[in-house]
Amino acid sequence: MRDGFDHGTGIASIIATVAPECSILNMKVMGDSGEGTTEGVVYAIEDCIDLLDEQPTLAPSLINMSLGTEDTGDPNDILRVACRAAIARGIWLNAAAGNGGPYSNTVMSPACERYVFATGSGILIPRDANTFSFEASAYSSRGPTQEGLVKPDAMFFGENVQVASSESDSAVVAKSGTSFATAFTSGIAILLQQGLALNDIDARDFLIRYGEDAQVASFTTQSLQMAELIDQHLQRVSIKPQGVAAAKDNTYGYGVPFGDLVSQLIRGEVAVDLGSMLNMVVMVGMMGMMMKAMTVSNRG
Repeated sequence: MRDGFDHGTGIASIIATVAPECSILNMKVMGDSGEGTTEGVVYAIEDCIDLLDEQPTLAPSLINMSLGTEDTGDPNDILRVACRAAIARGIWLNAAAGNGGPYSNTVMSPACERYVFATGSGILIPRDANTFSFEASAYSSRGPTQEGLVKPDAMFFGENVQVASSESDSAVVAKSGTSFATAFTSGIAILLQQGLALNDIDARDFLIRYGEDAQVASFTTQSLQMAELIDQHLQRVSIKPQGVAAAKDNTYGYGVPFGDLVSQLIRGEVAVDLGSMLNMVVMVGMMGMMMKAMTVSNRG
């Protein structure tokens, strides 16, 4: 399938860089103009759910949705209903918060759904030769949602990131937008899933190990419900800029997931060194952002 909008290729390249051992299943729902229909996205989600029953080895453990539409505040919107159905089957969903900032109430759907992981975009700022800080991108959508939920859930670097281009096998381009920040957090979530699986950690035992309430619905061995990840664990693995309150807020969410903290969350020997991998990803993101003066940025 041709990537006429030159968007999905970049998203896939980020995920493959962060989680190089993952497999990517392409469900094309957007045309060459970068637009599609809600129904098209819903059908793709339903196809992923069907794969769990028909071809489970091909079924995704996470759906990255670097896309969105207006949040109408209707929980019975067909896209949000489809997302809840996928989450109920144990599939994690990660969606772009949107590029409607710096205004409030601009988080898009399906990122507005309670347990669809909503990712905003931040920018890395050099303070001197050896230190950096970060802040929210001006365009990154802010909460609350139309129903009053605090969103986004987290953020990652999403400005002038150098990614693969569909123009050729060796082409690269600098891109900006919550779409690309979302790809980073999807990769991190996949690494977390891989870490749990490699350690043969049952999700219920995982919650007990870290002192959380084990009165949770049953779910697949070696997986962790997105609800538990967001509500009970995300704050402890994320960092915020100095001076910003640690509690979840409508600009940063819980902050930027940090490699060493994610690694510490999974105790024991992990074949994939999450801390080193994520620290490398941050460096890759920084290198892409340094291309700002030399490349044209396109928001996605």
